[in-house]
Amino acid sequence: MVILKISTTIDVDKMVEFEQAVDHILESDKTGLRSIYRGMYRDWQRANALMYIEEWETNEELQKHISSDLFKSLLGAMKVLGDVTSAEIISSQSVEQLENI
Repeated sequence: MVILKISTTIDVDKMVEFEQAVDHILESDKTGLRSIYRGMYRDWQRANALMYIEEWETNEELQKHISSDLFKSLLGAMKVLGDVTSAEIISSQSVEQLENI
């Protein structure tokens, strides 16, 4: 299991435009790649702070996705309409290491 996590802040006046862009991008996914899970969460204290999460079976599948035009469009929307504050890939190995602490 591999997880992609992107934290972003979107300009408040561009939030509706961002939501529409994300809906369009995710609905038009024709890459043939299927994540196990995909979701976006909003910070309850700061409505313009979002966390985007994807879970993939393998790192190879995630890397193909990251190279796709779909992902580049999603990341572009985040950058044009706001700011990407962090992006990270979390592997099952790092989760297993955490469980052993």
